[in-house]
Amino acid sequence: MKKQIIKYLAKELKGFEIEKRIERSNNEAQTRDNLIHPFLNILRYNGLDDLTHEYNTTGGRKVDISINLGKPSPQIFVECKRTNENLKKHINQLNEYCNTKDHSSVKLSILTNGVIYNFYTENENESKWNHLNPFFSFDLLNYDNTDLEKLVDFMKDQIELKSIITEANDFYFTEKFEESLFEIIRSKDSSFIELIKREMGNKQRGTKIKEKIENLVNSYSIKNVYDKLVILDSKNSNTGIITTDDEIQFFNIVSTLIASSSKIKNNEIERITFRDYKNCFNLLIDDNRRKWICLIEEKQKYFKLIINTNGNQEDFQLETIDITSLMKYKNKLVESTFHNLNL
Repeated sequence: MKKQIIKYLAKELKGFEIEKRIERSNNEAQTRDNLIHPFLNILRYNGLDDLTHEYNTTGGRKVDISINLGKPSPQIFVECKRTNENLKKHINQLNEYCNTKDHSSVKLSILTNGVIYNFYTENENESKWNHLNPFFSFDLLNYDNTDLEKLVDFMKDQIELKSIITEANDFYFTEKFEESLFEIIRSKDSSFIELIKREMGNKQRGTKIKEKIENLVNSYSIKNVYDKLVILDSKNSNTGIITTDDEIQFFNIVSTLIASSSKIKNNEIERITFRDYKNCFNLLIDDNRRKWICLIEEKQKYFKLIINTNGNQEDFQLETIDITSLMKYKNKLVESTFHNLNL
């Protein structure tokens, strides 16, 4: 069933004529008529039966679209902006609408400029709408099959708000965890340093030992630990995906080649990550699968290297994963990295 719906979405969006719709949307009203309403129609929301326009909120303010999902009170708020509008500037406005006591029934909110659709939920820890980052974002100009698979969950005949909220809360919990972990490492919290010292079995006292450990807590040591954790996780994984030594070496060599180029800044190198799949090993920018630099596939007698050159794929054959084999592709790898950094 889900595959059929994904196929339906892919077909509908392919014929959506997005560029023409954007060109004819010069203000918020046109954006709603040309982009947002037709998109919601694709998701099977009927304008007459499912959508309430200019829904009154507390204080006389109005949210652009309210969706009740067949219930007496609104379940979803949709705030609309014109196509070229930066959505980050308006999330607080949408949160204010959702935070009013009269609208405690609202479980999901969407902020959109007709092209990008950002999805939010309430902060379960504070019983308040204050998230600034969406737990899911769909871009009509840049999506893949994974995005379509997720979009299915928001269709009228498929939507289950309870499961969506559970998944969203998991996303926000992970986001908060990573922010906190980063802050502890960045600030080199004294208890964190003391824990490392104790794990090292070092019983010496004094500021020199503390300073020595603090100096060692940097992007290089974190990267080395990260590589070890990836290998450990892959060995313990029940997914059947094992990150091999060749793949780790590929990541390290390509990162080094890219870092040696004056075209790429030092702080940008840290944005290069990887994802390991059953059939291929991908290098990405910001862990974003749309911003992939290159990938390798292990064949029976060789490795297949695929480089993303401005949206086009170039294939090469590697006998081994080493600096000599990869050096000849340095310029293409750098160009791909530069292009994806600036997407």
